[in-house]
Amino acid sequence: MAKNQDLGFAPNYMSALEIDTTPDAASPTWAIFSRGITEVKPTTNETTETKDYYDGYGTPTDKVKSVQPQYEVTGDRCYGDPAQDFVASLALETGEGRTSATPTPTATWWRATAPTWA
Repeated sequence: MAKNQDLGFAPNYMSALEIDTTPDAASPTWAIFSRGITEVKPTTNETTETKDYYDGYGTPTDKVKSVQPQYEVTGDRCYGDPAQDFVASLALETGEGRTSATPTPTATWWRATAPTWA
């Protein structure tokens, strides 16, 4: 397929998922997930509350109480890749070693960048 062919949508490689490999530093060090990666799938870890109200004739009503955005990254492990090495270093961490920063405009461990079109 020609590289300049218009597919009508953005190919996956046009998006970027990056992780801050120095979350305790004053400024972030971004590393992109790309080498060896075959799929990045956004998911939400939702906490819901289900109630059956009389006015709904017993039909359950779900209320989303919280959402935790996540990305499932699939592919081959590439040792020496900064993003993969950082995630692998946390695999067996517990407690404070695995606590992520609260996502705010100034403090986050990851960022996703969608493609932009001229």
